Amino acid sequence: MEIKRIIITEVEGKRGENRSTKFSVNFAIGKAQKVDENSVKVEYEYDVVYEDNGKIVIKGEVEFEDKDVAEAVGKGERISPEVAERLINSINYVGTVNAVLIARALNLVPPVLLPKLRRRQ
Repeated sequence: MEIKRIIITEVEGKRGENRSTKFSVNFAIGKAQKVDENSVKVEYEYDVVYEDNGKIVIKGEVEFEDKDVAEAVGKGERISPEVAERLINSINYVGTVNAVLIARALNLVPPVLLPKLRRRQ
């Protein structure tokens, strides 16, 4: 499977009155359609929801090449969990990078979960 492009088709951002540091990130893979004999296009949505404080929604499309998947989608079959996993990781990467820029413009906490560091004892 080779991802050809990931495009953003719609962006929505909203900031509330409070400055919450708690957020959740959700993404969904939507409708898949066969583009040609080797390619498939899948709709996606990447959402960041801040606790009563705002949200960021990014919608778009991922187009990738995989002859077997294109054939299966053309027959009305669902995308396999292995392909869905790869798509979700790609959507997460593109969504997070762009959501960080949108969060900065709206003065929201960037939607990045950083690990807690501890000193050695």
